Amino acid sequence: MWPLLAFLSDGAAGAARSEPGEALGLPASRAAGAARKLLDGLAGVRGLDSALGLWTWRTDELRNDWAAGLPAGTHGVLTGDEGTDRRTLDAWAAKHTGGQIDRMPVTLQPNTVLVLATALALRTDWEVPFKSDLVPWRGDDRAGLTRTTPDLDSVAVVRTPSGAVTVATVRGTDGPDVLLLLGDEELGPGEVIGASVEVLAGTRTAVPGSRLPLGQAGPGLLIQKLPCPHPEPPSLRLDTIQFALVAEHDLAARPELFGLATAADGAPGHFPGISAAPLGRISGQQSATASFGARGSGRPPSPRSRSSGWNCRRGSRSTRPSGSTPPSAALSVSSPSTATPGSSSRRAGSPTRSPSARTTSRGPARTAAPTNRYARCPARRCRSPGASTHRSRPPRRH
Repeated sequence: MWPLLAFLSDGAAGAARSEPGEALGLPASRAAGAARKLLDGLAGVRGLDSALGLWTWRTDELRNDWAAGLPAGTHGVLTGDEGTDRRTLDAWAAKHTGGQIDRMPVTLQPNTVLVLATALALRTDWEVPFKSDLVPWRGDDRAGLTRTTPDLDSVAVVRTPSGAVTVATVRGTDGPDVLLLLGDEELGPGEVIGASVEVLAGTRTAVPGSRLPLGQAGPGLLIQKLPCPHPEPPSLRLDTIQFALVAEHDLAARPELFGLATAADGAPGHFPGISAAPLGRISGQQSATASFGARGSGRPPSPRSRSSGWNCRRGSRSTRPSGSTPPSAALSVSSPSTATPGSSSRRAGSPTRSPSARTTSRGPARTAAPTNRYARCPARRCRSPGASTHRSRPPRRH
């Protein structure tokens, strides 16, 4: 979203130019240059694909100064044929998100004259892959994931005034890590996510797994000792299911959050720096998806993608675009002549339940586990629902 707002504000005038400054954190005079640097920086990140695209009505010319600031190869043409333009936009979204976004979230109207979009797709492989297995989940068999690692500190517990949150970190090989969260039942999703953000920001302390006491140490986290034939180092077992999360947002529903209150009021002429055409009403959609699989995040069928866009149209009577499918967003702008043609307790990181971590001296590990998965020890089968850390000890002699 940030690059889109930056380029739009660079071509806007009056209040439509100044209002996005708070959302951007920069004045409009510096926004476009910062957006170019951001896109250049993203291009160098391993496992990350990003792109910006712009399409304009074939008879409308862009201002040379504004167009010169866009990355090379971003400008395309709207033909006015809805089917042709829709296929072009959808193909662009699919290409730049590895097929995870198959439809640009913008509704093309006869008066759509400009579409500005960004796409972002993040992929990473896990340092320690998961093993797949069917697990019972709410009465059905689901694709479960399990793994065991020696890193006890990849799980931690955060205490807040309202309750506790268990944080399981799944590290990726390309840099990005994924946090799976599970909070006490009385915590809402915002409180669970907020606690993890505070830990990452250093404003709240989490107790690492190696320092947690035996017993139920946190939500879904059980630490215990199990008898084994030979001494074994402690290990952490994580259980989960494969999942994908999808969210869609109408960016124009609350335009003031993005500094677009004036730009979305339907009046023409807010963007004289972009084109001589009297661009008017602006609307936008964003769709994002995050998926979690055995090998990594962002690998079919488990990618994390996002695309945003804005849509500008001619004529003040044009409507906002309706929501569209998978992760992407688009902005569209319109200009004044209507005859011209022109995105129980569900916790963060998991679709229904968050990770249950358990460690055992032997045996596979499972992430984001349902509570009816059990840790196993070669000496005997242990039934310990939830996340658990198992520290080994020699068997008792008789």
